[in-house]
Amino acid sequence: MPVEKVHGFAAGAAEPIIRTRPCQRAAAVTGGIRMNAKQQQQRITLDLGEKEAEGIYSNLTLITHSPAEIILDFARMVPGLPKARVHARIIMTPQAAKALARNLAGNIERYESTYGEIKMAGQPHAGPNIGFQTD
Repeated sequence: MPVEKVHGFAAGAAEPIIRTRPCQRAAAVTGGIRMNAKQQQQRITLDLGEKEAEGIYSNLTLITHSPAEIILDFARMVPGLPKARVHARIIMTPQAAKALARNLAGNIERYESTYGEIKMAGQPHAGPNIGFQTD
């Protein structure tokens, strides 16, 4: 069965979590969190249900915070509709949100080293012109 690597950071962890998991829906994910020398190693098991494995598409993220939590709303904007709908809300501690930001930055770095730079809207396009123009 093929496997995929999953990279992550746990709040308080000095180094990333790197796990492998079977590429199969509803598969259990087992991996270790590498802590600094003063902390003991901890093992966590994540169960990925079939519904959660399907994921939720989002093309808009709204972020707000209070002193105790950071809230991420994942929404979907549809062209031609004046209103976006929130499909998922994640509420995290500031420490978990910072770990997420570190994890996301590391994954984007690995993605871009494999597939090339991710172009954001408004950036010049260096590829061949095939009849489409962007501003």
